[in-house]
Formats: sequence, structure tokens, C-alpha cells
Amino acid sequence: MEISDSEPKRGRSIDRALTQLKSLDVKLLAIDFDLTMINRHTGGRWKDSPQALAKHVRPLFKELIPLANEFGIMISIVTFSSQVDLIRRSLDEAFIGDSIMREMINNLPIQGFFPVSNLKSGKKKHITNVRKEIKAKKPNLELSRSSILLIDDDLKNIDAALNDGYKAIGFNPYNPEQLLEDMMNLSSSCT
Repeated sequence: MEISDSEPKRGRSIDRALTQLKSLDVKLLAIDFDLTMINRHTGGRWKDSPQALAKHVRPLFKELIPLANEFGIMISIVTFSSQVDLIRRSLDEAFIGDSIMREMINNLPIQGFFPVSNLKSGKKKHITNVRKEIKAKKPNLELSRSSILLIDDDLKNIDAALNDGYKAIGFNPYNPEQLLEDMMNLSSSCT
């Protein structure tokens, strides 16, 4: 299943959205992959090349990720797909020609697995593992639940994250630009 993505000028909106996240002390974006970062659902069974998958990375995220990096907001991928190496290679391909972004993607925390024992926990284990990975590299960094924003198209994952004290935004795969407005409207009470 593939969903199209419009490409209006969005740079100023991204700046405003990231400024709002910084004001709320968001330090990490935990982004879902299927139907969020990319415009299709692979179901963890992508058979084609990383180059082919890179073509499905939404233009919104191709702009948001480098700017978040400039704002000092870290990025991670949290997905139910176990194709972690493929995801990393496809993102590397999506940012080909940008050595700074390719370096960041090479070190990007990606947690990809399906939680067979407790689906109600959503992406909790994924985010916990990302936090541990970042803490191992940056032991002095304070990374509380309220400083992490989950962006996911699955509202069950959003509800689970909110119940666990994380910030969370439900991503609408049919209206990707809504994410920027939702980020600008995010408040400290969204935890």
C-alpha cells in the first residue's frame, strides 16, 4: 500500500515546529517507519533493494530530519519491522550526497522487532532500548520520558506512549503535512 505525499514549501513551518519542540525540551524524535517515515507499508517483508525503498521516504522527513539534527534534536527509528539493516541502507540512500546526514544515519538508533508477548505496550520496549543505546554513548544526557516524542501512524502505539508518560503525535499517512501543525500545537500537557 502506497500513499502519495504533497511537497509544498514547508521550511518555515518545520522551523516553527522544531522551535516549539525545543521549548518543550524534546530531545529525541522516535519515528515509526512504515506508513510514517515512508509512504507505504512493507510489513517487514520488503523484497526489493534499499534504493527502491529510499524512493518511498517522504519528502517531509527528508527535510525534517536534517533540520532536527541542526536544532540538536536526536532522531531514532522505532518499528515493528525486523529489517533494520535494510531501513538503515534505504535512509543512507535517501540522503546520498549529504555526508553529514549519512554519518548521522550510520549512527542512528533503529529498534526493529515485533513484540509478540505484549502488543498493548506499543513501542515502549523500542523506545526503552533507544534510550539505553543513547545513554551508553552520552552518559551525561538527561533523557526523560517527557523529552521523547513518538511519531507513529498507529493510534494504539500513540495511546500506549501517552500512558507511559511520553509525548506522542498520531501521524496521518493521508495528510503528512498535518504533522507540522500538530508539532506546533503540542503542549507540555501532551504527556
